[in-house]
Amino acid sequence: MSTPIVDARTPQYVLMEGKERIGPKVALLQDGVVCSAIYGFSDKQPYEAFCSHSSLALTPYPLVRFYLQSQVDEEDERLKLVVLDAVQSDSDVVFAITVQGALDAHKSGSKSVPIAYRLVFDSDTSEYRVLESVLD
Repeated sequence: MSTPIVDARTPQYVLMEGKERIGPKVALLQDGVVCSAIYGFSDKQPYEAFCSHSSLALTPYPLVRFYLQSQVDEEDERLKLVVLDAVQSDSDVVFAITVQGALDAHKSGSKSVPIAYRLVFDSDTSEYRVLESVLD
């Protein structure tokens, strides 16, 4: 097993299809908690690479504090993630941070964020499974 990535560049953009932020499908966590995710990109090059592997009509949009704060303020039990600089929608492994982690990085002006989760693609279900917290 390779050494996990511990830091990544802070996401600055999301991709939208129409008016919807897109993200990967994520399977229920082992304890039955729902997990939702959006794709976040640190710069133009990563989101262009993702778009080149997609047939969707995607538009980059700034990942703004208002959106992140609204997600944090929602009173629900979902684990809300931002997948970092994914290359395509079915990459074998992607890394993520919580929406709260992205909000904190934006508030502090941090150029990097600590990776919190590793997600693995299951080709049988076309969903990602949250295997572990990278920081545990």
